[in-house]
Formats: sequence, structure tokens, C-alpha cells
Amino acid sequence: MGTTSSKVARQLPLTKPRPAWAGARTPRPEEAEIPAARYGVNDPKSQAIKEDTKDPQLVQSLYTLGQVDVNRMSVQHDSHRKAGAISQMFRSREESEFQALSDQITPNRLAASSLFELLDARKGVKTHTQLHNTAKAHSIDPALLDTLARFVNTPSTGESTTTHTVENGEERTTSQALWVDPKIVS
Repeated sequence: MGTTSSKVARQLPLTKPRPAWAGARTPRPEEAEIPAARYGVNDPKSQAIKEDTKDPQLVQSLYTLGQVDVNRMSVQHDSHRKAGAISQMFRSREESEFQALSDQITPNRLAASSLFELLDARKGVKTHTQLHNTAKAHSIDPALLDTLARFVNTPSTGESTTTHTVENGEERTTSQALWVDPKIVS
């Protein structure tokens, strides 16, 4: 009986003691013979990886997470799909460059600057015949131009939406963009 200060204080461990086998794994005989290249591993363990294996918290966290399940067929399918997309991109670029260098005009294909000119010219037409002629002059189908013009247009401004302000001796002109369609008379 005495005071608490005269008793030996009980000390609890700060961390749970790890069993001797924690983090250790004995490979099966068939796993020991599998080359690392089969799993896509080409580099040997670096010094950083070896230092990470000495970290008890990391080993415990990895042990808690468990083994990773990788669906090999999914990985192969994704890599084939990505390779197909990349090769398609290169083929498309090559075809585009070939068309740009050739003297022959490809129908329904326009450079960005030509598309801008076409959409600007479209705003000023008054009849269906003028619209048809404008489209044909740019080697594009008039029906395709109508479809395209529903979603794409060039910027236009109106006098009624323009404001002029002067702040600190600096003049600023602000205009609101407008969607302008041609006023076609039948």
C-alpha cells in the first residue's frame, strides 16, 4: 500500500509486436522459377526498394492490404486497344499530311482557315443558290455545310452590343459575340 509513485509503473508497448513471420513469404517452387520478365519487370530491385522493405509500417500496411489480383487478359486487351488507337492516330496524321501536300482537293475536308472563310462567307449569302455555290467553291457538300453550321460558327459582333469604357487613361472596347445565320430569301 503506499502511494502510486512508489509502485513500479507498468509500461505498455507503443506498437503491437510483430510475429517473426510477418512480411516474410516463401515462394512456391513454380514461382521461384518464373522469370521476372513474364510479369513485365525488367529492372532489378533498386536501393530505394530495398530500404522500403526495412520499414515496418510499410510492411504491415502491405500485409493488411493483401495480395493484388491482376486480370492478365484485361491488361493485354487494354494494351492492344491503346496500340490500335495510337496506330490509328499515326495513320490519320500521315493521311492528313499527304492530303495537305497533294495538289488534289479532297471533298468535305477543310483546313481550319478555309473553314473559317467558308463560315464567314455563309453569313453573307442571300439565296439557296448562293449558299450552294459557296459550299461547292470550298469543295464541301451543301448538306454537310448545313449540318456543320448548326453547331459551329465564326465569331460575330453587333454594334448594339459594343461598349467603350475608359479607365485610368486606357480605352477598353467590349463586344458581345453573336450567332449569325444567313438571311436566305426563298
